[in-house]
Amino acid sequence: MANRIFNDIEPLALVCILQSQLFYKARGQHWRHENRAELLLKIYDDQCHLYDDSDLLIRMACAESINPISMCRFLLQEKYYMGQRPLISQLLKHPYLINDSRLAANVQQCLYSDNQEGPITDLRRRMIGEEYELKLKQLANAAGIFFYDERDLRRMGYDKTPDIKVILPFLYKGHIVNWIESKANFGDPKSHKWNIQQQLLSYCNR
Repeated sequence: MANRIFNDIEPLALVCILQSQLFYKARGQHWRHENRAELLLKIYDDQCHLYDDSDLLIRMACAESINPISMCRFLLQEKYYMGQRPLISQLLKHPYLINDSRLAANVQQCLYSDNQEGPITDLRRRMIGEEYELKLKQLANAAGIFFYDERDLRRMGYDKTPDIKVILPFLYKGHIVNWIESKANFGDPKSHKWNIQQQLLSYCNR
């Protein structure tokens, strides 16, 4: 349906836009679901014996419009009284550490199924980021641009390190380019604003 309505936009771009909207919606409702963690755990405990497979948490996440990993995080925090995020993250990375085998299987299924957050998604983003950073360096070398990369900048004592800092700044469409930063995430207005506030402004005058 979306492809027929927005036929001038690439399907992958539409997928990225949809994922971004779902991510921001889930983040905005996070506190509401966290306050319902006790009820969600009770629903899981009441229904887990009714299913032989390991997709109950995914079904619950879909029904509640929650990311599967977020659902796991709420339930683990409630079940094991974990207030420290690193402990929960450890169980999410290594579900076999969960002493409830059925819950462990459900968490593992969520781990493999969530494309919004979680250890596997973080790893994928990091790999894409490194791939595009390498591509950026290759393009810069091909264009004859001399630069320092992040490793060079750290050796020189910089605490803020863009992907590449141009040794000899150049003009592009009337603007002076001093450094270039590549991003692996979709460039919607909200993420651009966040990146500017949290990271890119610190590169000014460098």
